[in-house]
Amino acid sequence: TNSGPKGYEQLFGGPLNQLGDNQPMAPLSLTEAGREWYPAETLSNVLGKKMTVNRPSAAGQYTLSLLENANGPALCAYDFGGKGLLFRIGGSNAEGDDQGRDIFTAMMTATMQGYVRRNPDALRDKKIAVIALRNGPAKGGWTPVAVDEWQRAITKSSFWRIAGAQLTTIENVTQMRAAMTSDDFGMILNPYGEWFPSHSAEELTADLELLRAYVKRGGLWWETGGYPFYYFLEPKT
Repeated sequence: TNSGPKGYEQLFGGPLNQLGDNQPMAPLSLTEAGREWYPAETLSNVLGKKMTVNRPSAAGQYTLSLLENANGPALCAYDFGGKGLLFRIGGSNAEGDDQGRDIFTAMMTATMQGYVRRNPDALRDKKIAVIALRNGPAKGGWTPVAVDEWQRAITKSSFWRIAGAQLTTIENVTQMRAAMTSDDFGMILNPYGEWFPSHSAEELTADLELLRAYVKRGGLWWETGGYPFYYFLEPKT
């Protein structure tokens, strides 16, 4: 169900930089912060590749920008004045026959490798969760990566093993809310792009406040494409 930009504006204080849906792709490059964040070899299959960055965060809406192209931040994060980060991918697809699926997943896993390298104990004994709703859609809106592809990418990556974390799945909104209010979850990834699991516009507002509090306490949250929180994804009963 369409809730528009209100959810994003609730968290970030204003709209993102909404460019044309068919914004031309442009090559990805590291920011200064990105050069410090990533070991040189971790993004060899991403740097220079072309990506559609048509929903970049506006100035003042990120604490950290790691990857960009000519249209703005492709991958950035905001801390809400706290200890954690909300990471978001500011576009819808990238070059390649797979519409950039491998580029999107590589951006996430490399970023988490960099995070663990910088914060070796932050995720120890924590849970790393992908939201995969029971009876939910196989893929979200404005992201090229299916839910199970995000799960496989994390499983194959080494960052969670190095961190001493464990993998789990969030299967419904009740579990998502419990995870956001728990200190057991070090990272939660929403694979549904512009869709956010919630039951109504009113509950979406409350859920986003839980998300803000989760990040401020130290949690890592991932939004995986498009205009975050633009639709609330009403679970099937």
